Amino acid sequence: MKGASPHPGRPAPGAFPVEVDPRAIPSSLIPYSLYEPEGFAMKPNAILAIVLIAAGIAAIVYQGITYTTREKVVDIGPVHVMEDRTRSIPLPPIIGALAIVAGAALLVVGSRKG
Repeated sequence: MKGASPHPGRPAPGAFPVEVDPRAIPSSLIPYSLYEPEGFAMKPNAILAIVLIAAGIAAIVYQGITYTTREKVVDIGPVHVMEDRTRSIPLPPIIGALAIVAGAALLVVGSRKG
């Protein structure tokens, strides 16, 4: 059968040409990039807010910065003995919470201005 749909229950391709008036489409369905010719550009405050929130979450999860140093323990003539020492800088959870609050505040202030 000529013009039959290859998929039962669906019309054949091109069977119903449809013209849609662009004004009939709700604005919530139109991508933001169609409104702004340059596309979506993030504000510097929004970027900083997201970085602060991510850093705050990381500070709460990891609760500190740990690093390793290599130090000489024995240095006698040609004999050198090195030791790896693990050091840590503790970060109180309040610092992470403050970073999250500051980031959220920047997002709220930025959304009210824009």
